[in-house]
Amino acid sequence: MSVVKNRFIALLFLSLSVLFIFFLPSTCYSDIYSWKDEKGIEHFTNNINTIPRQHRKRSKLIKRTKLKEGPFKTETKGEDLKGKEKKTSGLENQRTVVSLRQSGNSFIVSATLNGSYEALFVLDTGASITTISKDAAAKLRIKITPDTPVLSLQTANGIIDAPLIKLKSISVGGRKEKDMMAVVLDVEPGFTGLLGLTFLNEFNYSVNPNDQVLTLDSLEDPDTEKLYGGHGQKWWKQKFYMLRSYVDGEKKIIEELERMKSKTEDKKRLLWIEDRIEIKNNNVKFFKKELKNLKTKATIAMVPGRWKQ
Repeated sequence: MSVVKNRFIALLFLSLSVLFIFFLPSTCYSDIYSWKDEKGIEHFTNNINTIPRQHRKRSKLIKRTKLKEGPFKTETKGEDLKGKEKKTSGLENQRTVVSLRQSGNSFIVSATLNGSYEALFVLDTGASITTISKDAAAKLRIKITPDTPVLSLQTANGIIDAPLIKLKSISVGGRKEKDMMAVVLDVEPGFTGLLGLTFLNEFNYSVNPNDQVLTLDSLEDPDTEKLYGGHGQKWWKQKFYMLRSYVDGEKKIIEELERMKSKTEDKKRLLWIEDRIEIKNNNVKFFKKELKNLKTKATIAMVPGRWKQ
């Protein structure tokens, strides 16, 4: 791999691993823990019960969320599964182990977008949203229009605007998730972008750098938990939480921009503020529509009201 590509991966991993929306609340709606094994190798997971008992006391909570869930009954085993994607059954029936390829300090994972487009992502457990390249968006025939929502992202190169789109599906190791949000950014040719939490939080996931594998466990156990529309409590709660966070965040931005507008006399700055307000109002409409669709889906599935809070 070229030096340019290595630098690109390092830059993306370091800068977009804190891929939080400027002016927006974080959409990371799952706790992330880190822990070190006997060899000093650091592991990451969003499920504390996947950490071996002897290491739990020394684990660190590196990302916190307002969404609180009870403990889960899954446990990840440190099997050597390089070059394999393995599914097991029972709660273990819902587990998939995916091989990763290391490049510098980053890990690369293969994925399929919209059922047919083969992608190479940098795995980033700190990126709040998945990103894809403009080239990938074009090949997937995704249209970016003036009405397309735009998120303002803070990167190492400053604040940039990125179109927010929905992928029909992302599939990793045979685990396919539909209607996945992503943003479109310029990336180095040869890579599709970053695989972030909008996909990873569909699972209880863990990353084993030593074995170079990503483990994906289902959020729910169909043998012990009642499912609604194919999903359990955690899935529904985090979906509602994510969309409400976006709506509330964009509204707060609009309020701040309106305050700035009332105090601004410079015409150029005033035009910029008005343009930002228009963008943010468009975003609110988009996220409200997504929230309405989720409520309809929940009603049809007869989801308990407390899960929608």
